[in-house]
Amino acid sequence: MPFARSLFRLSWAALVFSLVISASACGGDDASPKVTPTEAPTATPFALGSSVTIRGEEFALPEGVSYINQTADCQLEANASSDTCINDFKMLVRGNSYILFDARVPQVIARLIEPQDESYLRPLLDAIEGAVDSASPDQSPGS
Repeated sequence: MPFARSLFRLSWAALVFSLVISASACGGDDASPKVTPTEAPTATPFALGSSVTIRGEEFALPEGVSYINQTADCQLEANASSDTCINDFKMLVRGNSYILFDARVPQVIARLIEPQDESYLRPLLDAIEGAVDSASPDQSPGS
């Protein structure tokens, strides 16, 4: 009987070992990708074009500058031109720099311009603030 007991224990141990190996091969390792149902990819805001019209003048956007709506729902392509979003505040964005403005007035609401983005965003900021020199060639400023 001792031999039968040893054989039973050995068989039982082999069965447990097989189950452990099978379970670890079923995707329980850390190398498999884990997807949480609540996670969604971050959408890129829909660009409103490659130019912006400020005070009736059209400005081509410098390289790397995006023109988008401010509100997240209005940044979706399907909503960007909707009645709800047409009057949304607008943003000019480059890297970590931005100009948030009301395009209807136009008026700057908030801004953060990093030194490396100054040359790209300054002309647009000046146009929104009305600081662009509008003197005609026959007029000198202050006359």
